[in-house]
Amino acid sequence: MNQRLTQKAIKELPGDISFGFAPYGENLQAQVNRARAKGHEVMLQLPLEPPGYPGINPGPQTLLSDAPEEENLKSLRWMLSRFAGFTGITNYMGGRFLAVPDSLAPVMRELKKRGLVYLEDGSVAQSTAPAIAQETGLPMRRASMVIDAKPDAESIRAALDELVREAEKNGFAIGIGAGLEVTIETVGEFARELQERGVLLVPISATFKGQMG
Repeated sequence: MNQRLTQKAIKELPGDISFGFAPYGENLQAQVNRARAKGHEVMLQLPLEPPGYPGINPGPQTLLSDAPEEENLKSLRWMLSRFAGFTGITNYMGGRFLAVPDSLAPVMRELKKRGLVYLEDGSVAQSTAPAIAQETGLPMRRASMVIDAKPDAESIRAALDELVREAEKNGFAIGIGAGLEVTIETVGEFARELQERGVLLVPISATFKGQMG
C-alpha cells in the first residue's frame, strides 16, 4: 500500500484485521506503529522468487531458489530488521521459491528459531511449505483465497461471503487482499455487517492457537 492508502486502511478498518507490510519504503516503523496503536496485528511480507524472475521482480533482496543458503539467510535477516513489532511472515509472490524445499527449509528454520509464524497466501499450488513447516515445527496457516483477485466490489463481496460460509463450516477462515482502495472500502463495509450475522473478526494470531508452544 502507498502511504495514503495505508492511512485510509488504518483509519477505516477494524483493529482485528491484520496488515502486511513489505520491507521497503520510508517511515516503515512509523506506519507499523500507527497500525498497531489502532489494534492491527502486522505481518512482514517476504519477497520470494516468482516464475519469470527477474522479469517479474518482487523487489531488492528477494530470496532466490538458486542462491546459496547463507545469501538467502543474509537477505532474510535484513528484511527482518526493517521494522519491529510483526507477529509473523507472509509470502509476497514466491511461486518458484516455495516449490524448492532445499531453499525453503533454512528460511523456515530461521523463522522458527525467532518464534514467528508463517501465513501463506494460498496462491502457490506447488508450495512445499506445509511439509517443511511440519518438519521444522514452524506454525503455519494458508489463506483460503485472495479476496480481490477480481478487484471490483461485487467480486470482493462474493469472496467475503464465501469466507463466511467456510468459517461457519470449519470454525475459521483466512482471506488475503491487496491494499487497493476498493478492497479497503468493501472490507470495511462488510465488516460492519458481520456482528449481525454472528461472525467474529479475529486477528491472524488467533488462528494459530494450538500450533504454538
